[in-house]
Amino acid sequence: MPTPVSRTENMTRHMTNEERAARLAAEQSIQRQEVTLTCPPFVSDAAAKKFWAQTIARMEGIELLDDLDSEVLGLYCVQLSRRNELERLRKSAVRAYRKAEKEGDAHAPEYLDQADHLAGKVAALERQILQYADKLGLTPAGRLRMARRRAENQAIDPDEDLFG
Repeated sequence: MPTPVSRTENMTRHMTNEERAARLAAEQSIQRQEVTLTCPPFVSDAAAKKFWAQTIARMEGIELLDDLDSEVLGLYCVQLSRRNELERLRKSAVRAYRKAEKEGDAHAPEYLDQADHLAGKVAALERQILQYADKLGLTPAGRLRMARRRAENQAIDPDEDLFG
């Protein structure tokens, strides 16, 4: 289970004033204004558009993403839609298997093989979805990683060694 994300004001560990300031600045930079994510044209089916709208609504006030992330978020939503469709097909194959087994149909093992194959595809797609979600910062670990990166980038001055 991932470590819960801690906001700076709730942290109890010792940090220098510079570390604390960098962390606060990184947390504030996550809450940008004027971001208008637009749904890409390849997000065409209704389920993917619904996932787009739900994700945008849940991200209200968090604003981890900017306009450049529209395509990646679109791919994430399309993947969620595909996962639901594959899961529907898998359940249908399981129902067909149970019905064929009950009726003594010789094709019952074929339905079971089909359900097993679809289950593997669903599992692979779920792994991809989690990777997209992590990269987009939609998981707790992804948000923490993004905040740490921003804090590190703000704390490091590239010209620090030039001026002594």
